[in-house]
Amino acid sequence: MNIDSSNMTPSLMKKVADAVVDNYGDFDGFVVTHGTDTLGYSAAAVTYMLKGLGKPVVFTGSQLPIEHSDTDAKNLFDAVCFACENVSGVYVVFNGIVIYGTHARKIKQQALMHLRVLILKRPQRLLMGLLYIVVNSARKT
Repeated sequence: MNIDSSNMTPSLMKKVADAVVDNYGDFDGFVVTHGTDTLGYSAAAVTYMLKGLGKPVVFTGSQLPIEHSDTDAKNLFDAVCFACENVSGVYVVFNGIVIYGTHARKIKQQALMHLRVLILKRPQRLLMGLLYIVVNSARKT
């Protein structure tokens, strides 16, 4: 599908989840490129649609085209690398950071996208040069 992310709907989010299910046996991981306006919403919805997932589904996007001198298209490379890790579940990779799909939201509209982790003081570890934030989903801010 190719739509502006501001037009993303729950039924289209289900199509993303269905595409993972339909191709589950053929791939070790999945990368979903997504516009930044609703990326956090889609990642969260797909997380709940794909409970018990044994493979990674990684959402990412960029705000500047790859030919732009300040592009953030490195996010795609980072997402593919993380999708090759031995992890399972739905994640968002953006700006060198990996977080659970249910813990991301866009907090700046005009500047380059910032993802906010909803849990503070979290343990961290590095995988493939990416900061992987381990979040205890039972805590609330």
